[in-house]
Amino acid sequence: MKALSAIRRVSSDNEHFLLTICRYDFMIYLRPLTFCLFLLVIAISENVSAQAQKGDTVLLFIELDMREPIAQGWLNPEQEIVGLRGDTRPLSWGNTYAASDNDNDGVFNARIPFVFEEKEISVSLKIKVDGTNNPDNGWQKGRNHVVAINRSEKNYTRIAWGDEPEELKPTFSGNIQRIDDLKDDSLKDRPVYVYLPPNYEQETDRTYPVLYLHDGQNVFDVRAVGREWEVDETAEKLIKNGAIEPLIIVAVGNTEDRIDEYTPTEQTWRHSLKRVGEKQDGDGRLSIYTGIFITAENDTIRIRERFSQLQVLNPGESEWQKLIAQSDSAYYQPDTKITLHFQILNSKLLAEEIIATRPLRGGNGNRYLTYLTNVVKPFVDKKYRTKPQPEYTALGGSSLGGLITMYAGLNYLEFRHLLVLSPSVWWDGQVLLKMIKEFDGDKNHSIWLYIGTGEGDDMVRNTERLKKLLKEKGWKSDRMNYLKKVNATHTEQAWANQGAAFLRWINEQYKSTN
Repeated sequence: MKALSAIRRVSSDNEHFLLTICRYDFMIYLRPLTFCLFLLVIAISENVSAQAQKGDTVLLFIELDMREPIAQGWLNPEQEIVGLRGDTRPLSWGNTYAASDNDNDGVFNARIPFVFEEKEISVSLKIKVDGTNNPDNGWQKGRNHVVAINRSEKNYTRIAWGDEPEELKPTFSGNIQRIDDLKDDSLKDRPVYVYLPPNYEQETDRTYPVLYLHDGQNVFDVRAVGREWEVDETAEKLIKNGAIEPLIIVAVGNTEDRIDEYTPTEQTWRHSLKRVGEKQDGDGRLSIYTGIFITAENDTIRIRERFSQLQVLNPGESEWQKLIAQSDSAYYQPDTKITLHFQILNSKLLAEEIIATRPLRGGNGNRYLTYLTNVVKPFVDKKYRTKPQPEYTALGGSSLGGLITMYAGLNYLEFRHLLVLSPSVWWDGQVLLKMIKEFDGDKNHSIWLYIGTGEGDDMVRNTERLKKLLKEKGWKSDRMNYLKKVNATHTEQAWANQGAAFLRWINEQYKSTN
């Protein structure tokens, strides 16, 4: 992605935009507040009714009870953002979808529009507070909450900060073994799960190809995040029906260092934005920082002053976000972790330039892949009856897991077949594309490339750039499968829906080597 849209919230729906306008602008003009809400409800109802008939948009009305952290003194509603993160657009795990507390009672409200084709979907989410010096960095403790959203009902739920979802039961299917002692001194410990196909114990002379998957806690079991890929259930069914040959599946767990381990480079992030014109948006003491600013990559941000606070509108977004003061001229954006340093370089006392920075992160991808190739794979090949050759070995993952999978295919010969789902091509200025342009190695890898249109326009464009570049570099069509799924989102549920397709594809790749 470009400069300031590297991590962005996808929220362009009309009803949420109306709510935002009402929340921030109309409040100071319309009294009582109920009149504003009345107008808003009419607008939302008419818009949603028209869309619901098309089967497009369904609202979730949600209350977030934050009275406990307010009473504890660490949450300041005037300075910090309270909202939700989740796995289904317009929610995401990278950005906070803001809620509002218009009557200052400590209970925040949000109306979240979801677009889906099914009768009902399940959304995994939890509360997030964007601010500074908050416990657990503002994340609600415990597992994610899973909320069912039905097209034919009014969807309402209430979550308090201290709520924890009830314990989920394990959902392992088939013969799955957990291994906890595969350690590496340079990485945090993690579980490794090994799925063995039906009749593995009986057919003692048979050897099997192997599929390795990242984010292993989510591959076979629902308990880690409230969702799973269901690869065990899918494999069991396909193998027993004779649709695919038996295989071993190794799911390698992640850790809290997931971003570092699933990225091949350390992301250095610094951008300069120049003022466009002299128009200000505000009349208070902070108005000298307001206006329109543009990067060298032609990304535009807007800064305005409201209620003695600075707010920013990032590229491609429809929702203004609060900035938190770090000093007189430096302001922090919690959801992107970007700090904006305003530079006053003229006699007009207007900020002429913004230097945008973000802390370094990432770059341990080679350590992680060395762990896979030097620790995990040798153990699996020794303990289980595998076909250890590269032509019988596949690697797969989604999001950053898709990124590190593609990188592994370029640099680690142990993995011949690659499942690249919803890859985070945006990482570090699209460094993956630069690597592929410079790649001059073996192009015999087979690649299953996937993206959902519900993941956002940038994700789709970047994935299609990756596909185009791979073809230009010499990957033949019979070695690369590309699937673009309409309305599919960036979620475990969407990737689970592709399980049968990618297992059948891998099976064909293994068979072609015989």
